[in-house]
Amino acid sequence: MVIKYADFPMQYVEEKKFKYMYINEVDYKGYLSQIHIKKANQPPKELGEDYIERANSGYKWLEFYPENSNIAMTVCYNNENKILQWYFDIINNVGIENNNPYFEDLYLDVVLTSENKIELLDEDEIEEALKLNDITKCQYDMAYKTAKELIEKIDGKIEQLTKFSNKYFDRINLITQIKDEDIGEKSVNLQKYRQRFGARGIVIREDGKIAVFNKSLKNEFKLPGGGIDDGEETSEAFKREVFEETGCKIEIINFLGTIEEIKTQDSFKQLSYVYVGKVIEDTKELHVTEQEQNEGAKLLWETPEKALKLIKDCYDKLLPSPCEADLSSVYHTKFIVKRDSKILEEYLKEYKKA
Repeated sequence: MVIKYADFPMQYVEEKKFKYMYINEVDYKGYLSQIHIKKANQPPKELGEDYIERANSGYKWLEFYPENSNIAMTVCYNNENKILQWYFDIINNVGIENNNPYFEDLYLDVVLTSENKIELLDEDEIEEALKLNDITKCQYDMAYKTAKELIEKIDGKIEQLTKFSNKYFDRINLITQIKDEDIGEKSVNLQKYRQRFGARGIVIREDGKIAVFNKSLKNEFKLPGGGIDDGEETSEAFKREVFEETGCKIEIINFLGTIEEIKTQDSFKQLSYVYVGKVIEDTKELHVTEQEQNEGAKLLWETPEKALKLIKDCYDKLLPSPCEADLSSVYHTKFIVKRDSKILEEYLKEYKKA
């Protein structure tokens, strides 16, 4: 029986990052891993219209190796974190060796695309394995039974699978959580809360400098970004927010991860998707809100190191917004500053490796 590892050599992939964790939740128990393809050189597409590119630069493979199950699942995300397909391996068992989860393969595979196209693969391989006594007749029958039940179960379930996959994509890519204690406050019991999703990150110019958004009347320095509209893709939200706050059109070149803010004193949680984008056109025109104008909004371009210093140094000098009567606006701004400092520190770790 063939053993397949979560972290394995990938053809055409020159650089990748692997990580894994163990999950023990009501809806999933087992190993969760991710391959983040940093650099790949895919050959020209010569495999027909149905070929799905799964291993290009910036793509992520989210891998589920569950306990007490005969199905392992790999979710393929492109460089803008859109799901391309789900790939299901029919398996005998899972384990871990040298910090690398693995499963015992029973050859049959099922593929589900984002267009709800389902296909059963590798029937020739399981037939050959049975002939060579690599698997038993019992395992052969179980593999086909499992594949048939899986196909029936996933047909038309794109929405549910997407929600489940994205939940654990967010989990494994979490950079950090920022809580009240991180800004010198005390957390209170959080039962009901508002949930918001955001997209933000690093915008790089050709000269290597990055965008910093300054609200001078609050003495606040922050990275570009904002909230995600209903139905909006996270990557598209980042591009839109960047255009509004910097006037720049960008292409996304990397995904750094997710970062969560838990503001218990405001009964509020925010999860942000953090990207790195490269400027492809600068219109030189900002599209800021009236409140941002009244807070003295302006755009700066600084080296990443200088940007980090500006953001960190403003923390103890923050002022309430002149547009808000509630002086608690400093409470919210402290979260922004802490969050963006963590983002820049994460970026600089990657930046220095490059």
